[in-house]
Amino acid sequence: MKNLALIHSTACRTLLEEGLLDDALLYCLKQGIAPPFSPCEKDTPEYERCVALAQETLSDYGWWEKRLKLQAARQVQAPVPGRPPKA
Repeated sequence: MKNLALIHSTACRTLLEEGLLDDALLYCLKQGIAPPFSPCEKDTPEYERCVALAQETLSDYGWWEKRLKLQAARQVQAPVPGRPPKA
């Protein structure tokens, strides 16, 4: 899981350094991870703050590690269709 967190945080950092914010958000979604915020709209006063938040969050190893652990825990707890739940 730690290697995945490093891979994902580095991938997002690279996209963000290239100015590809929408691609970084799409990258999160493709990993099954919800981005920490909705897409930033360029023509709003909050755009620069939104981009800064994206750079801080999506390139953060710890943020990815936590999300991946939660994702793995949910997958373990998800019921298997046709199998009765454990008591």
